Amino acid sequence: MPDIISASNLVYSYGKTTRALDGVSLGFPPGRISGLLGPNGSGKSTLFKLMTTLLRVQKGELLVCGHSVSTRQHLVRQKLGVVFQSPALDKKLTSRENLIHQGHLYGLRGPDLAARIEHWSAVLGIAPRLDEIVEKLSGGLQRRVEIAKALLHDPEILLMDEPSNGLDPLVRRDLWKTLKQLISKSRKTIVLSTHLMDEARLCHHLVMLDKGRVVGSGSPEEMIDEMGSVLVRIESEKPRSLLGKLQEDPGVDGKIVEGIIRIETQGMPAGRNLIAKIIKAYSPEIQSISLSKPTLEDVFVARAGRNWHDDEETDK
Repeated sequence: MPDIISASNLVYSYGKTTRALDGVSLGFPPGRISGLLGPNGSGKSTLFKLMTTLLRVQKGELLVCGHSVSTRQHLVRQKLGVVFQSPALDKKLTSRENLIHQGHLYGLRGPDLAARIEHWSAVLGIAPRLDEIVEKLSGGLQRRVEIAKALLHDPEILLMDEPSNGLDPLVRRDLWKTLKQLISKSRKTIVLSTHLMDEARLCHHLVMLDKGRVVGSGSPEEMIDEMGSVLVRIESEKPRSLLGKLQEDPGVDGKIVEGIIRIETQGMPAGRNLIAKIIKAYSPEIQSISLSKPTLEDVFVARAGRNWHDDEETDK
């Protein structure tokens, strides 16, 4: 089945000096929750704006449901429901009033609009609270109302920009429960941008960006398994000195990330043997040592060649 959103060699620059996207090619499958993962400055916001037709493509191709974002903007917009990072509800109105006004923007009225409001309110679990003033609702319920707004015109794709921004962990968990229920009940496609590793881990499909380039794609499990290794992490008062000694062994290749020595090794048995060897030789210089499977952050470090937080800048 073809990707519902696909990009080929996308390039986008701000002025002559800032290249936000540098030859991005990617695809998001239909009927799944896909994540666009990257630190600040990776190009997520620029790509999101291109997908929503808020920016025009400068170079390359971007297709949404088979329609070119460059030449068929009106058709692309019909296929999209968008939840932006900043709240977009009138908090002095009720949830129902917010939904009615949103429906009017799409030319929906009368029994058809009322039926759509009742349907999506039931799916998203906000039906009992429709006639309450928005500012009296919890952050999680407000986010559900925003999702209902985005779905009123029955789009094929729900785009969400940093959907967990400003939400506490419990509300975030409730939001993800809602998104998974939405996928199972409506068969829609959800594409969201995030800089949160725990949120990215919940996606079915993931595209990892760094400095305007794709550095990884696939399911989170696939990207972790592709590393084919486990990680030894060592804390030391003098990590550079200790790493220098460890690398005198030609079989040891490590790096220091956020003050912690990280050494990749193939498989748990090899990792345990390496730990025993290091402890025997350098125990006085070690504060802690551990062995674990890689995380998505480890995948990023391996693919991008730098730490997640290095050289962070305002996201473009």
